[in-house]
Amino acid sequence: MFKKILSRRGFTIVEVLVAFVIFSIMAAMIAMILNTTMRTRQGNIDLENEIAEQKEKYYLNTQKTDYTAKDGTIQLNFTDGAGNVSVDYSVGNPNAATDDNNIELDYYIGNVNYNAVDDNGKKGDKTSGSVLERLDSRIYGANGIAEIDIKATDLGSVESGGYRYEFDILAYSNTLVGTQNEYIAQFKMLFPCKILDYGYIQHNGTNPIPKSEGSNLEYYKFDICTPNSRVLCVGSRMKCSDSLFSDNKQKKMWVTLESEIDVNDLNKIFGTSKTDQTSTKDGNYFVFTPYIETVEIGKEGPHDDPGTIKHVNIFGAFPKEEKAPETPSGDTSTSEA
Repeated sequence: MFKKILSRRGFTIVEVLVAFVIFSIMAAMIAMILNTTMRTRQGNIDLENEIAEQKEKYYLNTQKTDYTAKDGTIQLNFTDGAGNVSVDYSVGNPNAATDDNNIELDYYIGNVNYNAVDDNGKKGDKTSGSVLERLDSRIYGANGIAEIDIKATDLGSVESGGYRYEFDILAYSNTLVGTQNEYIAQFKMLFPCKILDYGYIQHNGTNPIPKSEGSNLEYYKFDICTPNSRVLCVGSRMKCSDSLFSDNKQKKMWVTLESEIDVNDLNKIFGTSKTDQTSTKDGNYFVFTPYIETVEIGKEGPHDDPGTIKHVNIFGAFPKEEKAPETPSGDTSTSEA
């Protein structure tokens, strides 16, 4: 036994060197693979950043204003009696003159007057000729909402600051109920001042419930949130059997605003549903329906009544005043007395 122990050999220096060389080769191969992977990943990140930069350059700096050329047309066919709609599109390469990158960006040609003059006298502003330029929208939401009824009650000032109001809301839609859009449809209310806080009110009570508590109660079958400091968003609660439009019950909520508002005339807050600013008050409620804009004959859409445009996503708005065209700088003529 002792002789067997003494006869055992260890690793020779040659064997150790061979093992070390093999290990080094494997380590080098792994390092090369990792390096290639990291470079590929970084290349993808750089490409994404380059595409984002191209988009910004294209739409902000090199955007055409005439949109007369087109490279093709997309035909949209509707089966519900709405007919067919043709959408022209063009293809552009913003870096063609200075860059070998041939990534192309597509854009669609909308029915917008990009040569119109904006409020500052600039031609081709991003909102020129658009609905955003013509209407100051205050209540807007999903297509398919037929009517939004709103009643407001003054609950007085709040010790911590601001003024609290109760809003009782009824929303109606025959086309959304029973469809896949029923629970994702929502509408937003734009207030003239900052929203300090908000929450729920019991259906048969007046006690304000904080939003953190009301959002966890199954009794409230709707959700409210503030996408920004002046907008209150109202939508259905996904886990409830009834949606915002299916139970025909008041949705009661409270909102604390930075400034006071006139609850007796919500048209001063949210506008009206027509260009002529006809009051929408019906009893204790103000009724808002898809906005009817008065336009020149021939400028209406293919499915609108002559001289009007029906905006299915806007329910309360103020029409913006049209400014008269400025007199050319070289025109020094004066009218006779």
